[in-house]
Amino acid sequence: MEKRLEDLEQDFDALRAATIASKEREYRKLVLKQVQEVFDEFSKNEVVDRIECMDNIYDCSKRKFCKNQMQSKVEAISLAYMSGDYDRAISMLDEIENGVRGLGSDCESGQCQKYVLVLISEIRTVLTLAIRIEKKAGELPPNVVPTQASPLDSVTASEALAPLAHPARLDILAHLENGEMGFSELSKELGMKTGHLQFHLKTLEKGGYVRKDRKGGKYRISLQGVTALDGLRGFMYNLVRV
Repeated sequence: MEKRLEDLEQDFDALRAATIASKEREYRKLVLKQVQEVFDEFSKNEVVDRIECMDNIYDCSKRKFCKNQMQSKVEAISLAYMSGDYDRAISMLDEIENGVRGLGSDCESGQCQKYVLVLISEIRTVLTLAIRIEKKAGELPPNVVPTQASPLDSVTASEALAPLAHPARLDILAHLENGEMGFSELSKELGMKTGHLQFHLKTLEKGGYVRKDRKGGKYRISLQGVTALDGLRGFMYNLVRV
């Protein structure tokens, strides 16, 4: 999850440097949506699974009570984050950690305490990164469009467009625009052979238009990919009108 958020932040930073302000608002909305989806998935899946594993710490008689407490507090933290109350989310996480470390801690097992503290640390890392990206996305410059286009760098433009120069790759991006997909699902939807799909996905990944979740193996379109499709649609629309 941390890697996915870092990829989002990297994509957004690149777009901020290359995109005019009027378009940046659209990407901001997309960034916020994807960041919240990542954190929601993290809190509802990975964290819940880790909390459930507390049942296996047999030398703590209060493990079920602690597990239930962790579940309810993590849900509260997630709700605070999703509602934009970042300070409250961090404060609640601090309260949990202080309670586990404090002299009045209910922990009976050093193993259980260590396990919970590691989990809290992982939640803090993901939460802090998500909040940082959201705050950065909210720092928009004045909505001013440049009056003159920047000079075209033919080499850079050619390198950026090369991975898109195949209808199959544009089809892949169009499908991933609707949500992340696994390799088999993509192959079935596109009717594409394994070798061909692997080649095109690798090209799009190398170009920065597609990201792959190393853990789940699913592919998703990057912000750069969304920008490319948006730009190509506008280009084709204006070209037809000429």
